Amino acid sequence: MHIVGAGTKSLCRLAGLVLLAAWGAASGLAATPEEALEQFLARTSGGGGYGARMELDIEASLPGLHRSAKLRAVRSSEAGRSTFQMLEAEGDAGVRREVIARYLALEADGQAGADAGVAISPANYKFRFQGTAGYGGRDVYVYRLEPKRRRAGLFKGELWLEPETGVVLREWGRFVKSPSWFVKHLDFVRDFSMERRDAQSWVVRRLIVTADTRLVGRAEMTIWFARVAPEQEAGRVVSGMAGGR
Repeated sequence: MHIVGAGTKSLCRLAGLVLLAAWGAASGLAATPEEALEQFLARTSGGGGYGARMELDIEASLPGLHRSAKLRAVRSSEAGRSTFQMLEAEGDAGVRREVIARYLALEADGQAGADAGVAISPANYKFRFQGTAGYGGRDVYVYRLEPKRRRAGLFKGELWLEPETGVVLREWGRFVKSPSWFVKHLDFVRDFSMERRDAQSWVVRRLIVTADTRLVGRAEMTIWFARVAPEQEAGRVVSGMAGGR
């Protein structure tokens, strides 16, 4: 049996770090993959950009039933929980009830956002650098995420970071545990945008969700996010969203 000693493990780790640094320098990117990840983790430990007051444009459908609906609302978040002001809705009431309202209920309970218990952090995930990918006309760093435990809100997938700043541009994957009995599998893609080039302010831009449900088959939903200006803050608080209209 061959036993690897502590000194050998340290040398292997050092060699890996040297290779990552050399790779980053050879690629011409501003930071090594390790440096970009460290920037991301330092920034997100302060809460990230999830709590902004946002307008949501939601499109949802049940492709197997040829039914769809749209809803526009304003989301306000505080202490990990969300409330909504509905601005307008159209389309199938069942889709609004069984797809859109169920998602909003998860957000209202804090299960669809990012808190410390499900944050992308070393406490919750193992990180493995995958290489680069093209995103919005730029090269980005791609990391494979493996959750350390089976917990609602954690996912298996990828994290895409801007090399220069370590700012998150995309997260995607499959949640390792369903948020409710209604959903068997839940896949998502979440895209972000920076509001300033100093990378201290960024928000969710788009969320794509695909769910395999127990009652209505495949459900699809796309949400576009935009920060709300003060003059736009009109509407009524959503109460009893599950009842539809």
